[in-house]
Amino acid sequence: MNTKYIGVALISVVLLAIAYVLSLFQAPVETRIPREMADSPETLRYEDPSLGLSFSYRAGPGGLVARSETFGPEEMPLRAAILLLTEEDANTVESLEASEGPPTISILVFKRGTSTPREWIDTNPAYSNAPLIVDEAQDIVFGGVPAVRYMTDGLYRTDTTVIAHGDLIFILYGAFLEEDSLIRTAYLELLDSLELGVQESTTNSAEGAPEGSVHNLPVPPGVSAVKKKAARDTGVKENSVVVMMVEDLEWPDGCLGLAEEGQICTQALVPGHRVTVNAGDEERVYRVNLEGTIIREE
Repeated sequence: MNTKYIGVALISVVLLAIAYVLSLFQAPVETRIPREMADSPETLRYEDPSLGLSFSYRAGPGGLVARSETFGPEEMPLRAAILLLTEEDANTVESLEASEGPPTISILVFKRGTSTPREWIDTNPAYSNAPLIVDEAQDIVFGGVPAVRYMTDGLYRTDTTVIAHGDLIFILYGAFLEEDSLIRTAYLELLDSLELGVQESTTNSAEGAPEGSVHNLPVPPGVSAVKKKAARDTGVKENSVVVMMVEDLEWPDGCLGLAEEGQICTQALVPGHRVTVNAGDEERVYRVNLEGTIIREE
């Protein structure tokens, strides 16, 4: 199949998702944004604590308008979508076919699992537009977390950044025709102002955790101690360690069943947890007692 038509098909998937988001809005955009704070008469600050995401963007005459929506797992693979576009385009885009959509800035948020940015790009070509990447994708660190940035060339040139943060994947698209266009400049400004923080709605265990696992707040002392150790072991911040699974178990001895050669361990049963975490894009498994005073990595 001709590469051009492959590109149109792939980008149309993304534009259709954006068009769906646009179709949800009947009220003025400001009522749909979780929280905005004016930094100046021409700059607004977008914040969504549930995503741990905030950024600044140009607003007002000659600037951009923002639209956003969140989705439940049963609705779409998307968890959230944010769209920024010129006021003129905002008034006309809903009537356009996907292949004719104007250049926009868009942010799509997906449930991550344990994927690294590169793994997610490779396994989700309909959203990453991986077949259209020009030059080489660059591994970067964005706000202390792993990310990949690359350019695609299809209907528009699109500066794309994929970020793994907590249990979410953020994919940011900056589509443009001209390098000196408003939408291009605004995308670069958004990247400069973007901040990632604690995701208020992030849970401490994976969906579908096995029966008997600990998956509700407050976090038990042993699990809290494992998060601190995993952060030290991988060199990441503690709030970026995601607890994927916690199982209540009894260990056979004071070494939690992981005695080193020649080590003497108490022989009494030790109640505790088996904790699986994702830290720094690494999955690690720890054994810990209830108090968190004994921790062993498997």
